[in-house]
Amino acid sequence: MLLYSNRSHSRLVCQITGSVVFGDWRQILTGLFLAAEAAGLHYLIDTEHSLAPNIPNSYGLQTLGMVVAFATVFRVSLAWNRYWEALTSIHNMYSKLGDAFLQFATFCSCDLSMLKKSSADGNSMEQKISKLESALSDIQKYFSVFSAMAANEIHHGDVQEM
Repeated sequence: MLLYSNRSHSRLVCQITGSVVFGDWRQILTGLFLAAEAAGLHYLIDTEHSLAPNIPNSYGLQTLGMVVAFATVFRVSLAWNRYWEALTSIHNMYSKLGDAFLQFATFCSCDLSMLKKSSADGNSMEQKISKLESALSDIQKYFSVFSAMAANEIHHGDVQEM
């Protein structure tokens, strides 16, 4: 997943990493060539040169513009839907992670309170209480590490598989 800085719009536009525009040098050269060609044709039309193209109507250009606009909007819509789908999946993952931890912590807390209220022999009860407290501490560490690993994979994972 590509993460962008939202602090500055100019930084977002000019960012090279993960950009569709700056991704391949051939795309940049092709765009510059087409822009130079369009500028040259515009200059020829303005100076009424003999090599200037004569376009009787602009129906073809308008159709091309409409197709490019449709393709751009369609691509942006797909990207936006993928972004929200990923965000929803991340939200569900962390929700399930929190539910699992809360269920285990509730089990440990209830069992600890029941053991502390019971009047069984002291040595075995202390061992059980110690084991439950260490299990609760360990599972908190493990869930924290799992959350950190998931966030790291989301931020620095292999985006070429998508």
